[in-house]
Amino acid sequence: MKKHNTFCSMTTTVLKALVVLLIVTSCEKTIELDVKQTAPQVVIEGLLTDKEGMQYVKVGQTVGFYTTGSTPRITDAMVAVSDDEGERMVFEHNPNDHPDSLGYYLPDPSYKGEIGHTYTLSVTIGEDLYTASDKLLPVTEISALTSEINDEEREYLRENNIDGPIERERYHEVFLFAEEPQERKDFYLFKFYRNGQVLRDDDNEIYVVDDTSLGESIDDIPIAGFFAPREVARVEMFSITRPGFLYYQDLTNILGNDGGMFSPPPANPRSNLSNNALGFFQVSAIAVSTFVIP
Repeated sequence: MKKHNTFCSMTTTVLKALVVLLIVTSCEKTIELDVKQTAPQVVIEGLLTDKEGMQYVKVGQTVGFYTTGSTPRITDAMVAVSDDEGERMVFEHNPNDHPDSLGYYLPDPSYKGEIGHTYTLSVTIGEDLYTASDKLLPVTEISALTSEINDEEREYLRENNIDGPIERERYHEVFLFAEEPQERKDFYLFKFYRNGQVLRDDDNEIYVVDDTSLGESIDDIPIAGFFAPREVARVEMFSITRPGFLYYQDLTNILGNDGGMFSPPPANPRSNLSNNALGFFQVSAIAVSTFVIP
């Protein structure tokens, strides 16, 4: 009986091994994904502010799934911005003929927006017209920037033997102070800089907020990054409309989507552009403050 049982057990084991081998062999098959290519879409990014020299419109196209390299730029569009009083400004493509500015359209350097006005962008590409409108809302002023030593960051730099005299001293944290007007609904976009370079705590992070979460005052809000003595911190605070706030929220969700089974399917951010164009035309007032770390 023992031999019979042993034989049966061995036979069963061999059969199981054969089944597993067949399954594994059958799984070794190359599957090519049929990624359907859609027609390229126009992508428009525009910014109009109440400060001179900050206006631009960037025009390009989407690319296919397997396309590598930079996205194509459109250099022969007709671009203009009009306000609600009928004044119109034409934007010229790359007026300084800079090789890194293909697809960028700029106005007269003295052109800027005025608070309270609504601006309409028009971009004509061939026979297709794309439009968008946004209102220039006021922005609160930045009261102050201050700095404090972050002991945890200082200890981290010392324990990890960070090289470089400047990098070893980047344990100063900068804080933002501003008053938040409560008589109106406000939305803000923030950009942070160290010595002129944009800073983010995370590569995918976009700093947008509404005044409901801020309360009556913006006190002791840390900005991105750490600083060494004598480095320059710069904060740009943009007023944005609710459509702009929703656009940047959607964009943040897309950038943070890890593609997991619990992540929602990706979708294009909500846009104020017509004719199925992607992107956003943003109109903003800007408050700027700089601070040298003592």
